[in-house]
Amino acid sequence: MTGVGLVLALSAYVRDVVKDYRLESDGGGEKRVTVYEQLIPEEVFEHDDAEEYHPLIGVSLRTMEDDERAELTVDLTLGTYSEDRDGWRDLLNMMDTVRLGLLKKQLLDGRYRLITPLTAEVLERQPVPFFYGFMTLRYMMYQALEERSKRQ
Repeated sequence: MTGVGLVLALSAYVRDVVKDYRLESDGGGEKRVTVYEQLIPEEVFEHDDAEEYHPLIGVSLRTMEDDERAELTVDLTLGTYSEDRDGWRDLLNMMDTVRLGLLKKQLLDGRYRLITPLTAEVLERQPVPFFYGFMTLRYMMYQALEERSKRQ
């Protein structure tokens, strides 16, 4: 439940961070960011009108590691759509909005602490008119206390 809890808490927080964020659609209207938990549906990438599914953010748990500190790694996939070749600016602005929001609130749900630095990457080659970026976040989670046997 710990991994599920982080994906749900982080998704809810990212939704709150981008709730007022809008991008102009090529049709002239404004589009809100859709946040997906764990999996971005295949139709986002295969649908003839894929613009309808962007901008988007996918929040996906990648790894859980238990050693001296318990750590979860989460990937954010951020995507925008623009017929304009300067559409990369929309992506970078959205990434910056999310980054600043994450740094403002480094403790989620009272139990997941962000471990800095967080990393962000934008690939040089983009599948224009789609623009994608990626963020990798690491969170420290609470650990179970080891049970000790009682001597009789």
